[in-house]
Amino acid sequence: MKSKLFTYKVIIPICIIIAALTAFSFWGRSAVVVPRLEKMAYQQEYAAKPSADGLFLIGFAPDENGKKYATISMFNGGYYCIQEAYVPVKYDDIDIISIEEEAFSEFKALKKVVIPQSDIATIEKNAFKNAVNLKEIYIPANVTSINKDAFKNCKKFTMYVEEGSYAEKFAVDNNIKYEHYTPEPPKQKNTDYSKAKIGYTYNDFNYDVLYYKDEPFCAISYNPMGSDIDLKIPSHIDNIKVTTLREHAFSDCSVETITLPDTVTTICDEALSCGALTKVYFTNNVTYISETAFERAENVVMYVPKDSYAYEYAKKHNIKFEEISD
Repeated sequence: MKSKLFTYKVIIPICIIIAALTAFSFWGRSAVVVPRLEKMAYQQEYAAKPSADGLFLIGFAPDENGKKYATISMFNGGYYCIQEAYVPVKYDDIDIISIEEEAFSEFKALKKVVIPQSDIATIEKNAFKNAVNLKEIYIPANVTSINKDAFKNCKKFTMYVEEGSYAEKFAVDNNIKYEHYTPEPPKQKNTDYSKAKIGYTYNDFNYDVLYYKDEPFCAISYNPMGSDIDLKIPSHIDNIKVTTLREHAFSDCSVETITLPDTVTTICDEALSCGALTKVYFTNNVTYISETAFERAENVVMYVPKDSYAYEYAKKHNIKFEEISD
C-alpha cells in the first residue's frame, strides 16, 4: 500500500513535470527553429543572383501581392572596367523593375548605359553617383521615376530620351543635356552563357569568365605567393581570351617584368600596383588603363608602341617609357 502511495505522490508528479518540461522545451525550440527556418527559406528564395552573363547582380523581393520581382542591385562589370552597360530586361521569367541605389556608382571606366524598353520604371538615389566618365545614358519612356540625386557628380553626360517622356522632363528640370532617340525593342538572345564562372585558378592565376556583348572574356589576377620574376601572361585560358587585368591583379607580388599578350585590352584599378615591378610590355590592343593602375609601382618603365593608347597614357601620367615595335 505504501508503495502505491509513493507512486501516486512522488513518481507520477515527477513524470508530469518531466513531460511538461519536455513539451516546453519542444515548444521553445519550435518557437526559435521554425522562424529561423522560415527566414532561411526566405533568404534563399530572394537571395541576389548574378545575371547569366555575370555582369549584373540581380536582387529580388515580393510585391504586396506576393509576386516576385527583380532589381538591378549592382553592375558587376564595373569591377572589370567594362565601359558599356546594357541593362537586362528579365532574370529568367522575372521582370526587372528598378535600378537600385548605387548600382552603378563609383565606376570610373563606365561611359555608356542603355536601359531597354522594359518594366524598369525607377532609378534610385545615387544610382550613378561618381560615375564621372559617363558620357551617354539611354532612358526610354517606361522609366517614370528618377531620384534627383541619381546622377550625383556626373557632369558631362548626355541623356538620350523619348520625346515627351518623364526622362525628358527630368533632364529639363535638372539642367541635363539631352537628345531625343527612338529605342529599339530588346532582341531575343540565344547566347549560351554556360562558360561564365567566378573564382577559378589556372597555374598561378586566379580568373573569372564573364560575357561582354555576348562573347566570353577572361579577367585574371596573379597569386601573390607566386614566385615568377619574369612573367608572360597567357593569351587564353580554357580557350577563352584573356582580356582584362582585374583590380589589384598584381598588387604586392614579386614580379619584376610583365609581358602582355595581344588579347589584353583592359587594365583595372591598381592592377599593376607592385613595388617590385620594373618593366611592362604593352601592345597596340590595350584601350583602357585605370588612372590608378600603377599606384606604388614607382620604378616601372612602360614599353609601348609609338602612338598607342599606352604610349599616350605614359606621357600623360609622367611614367617612364620606351618605344617598341608592336
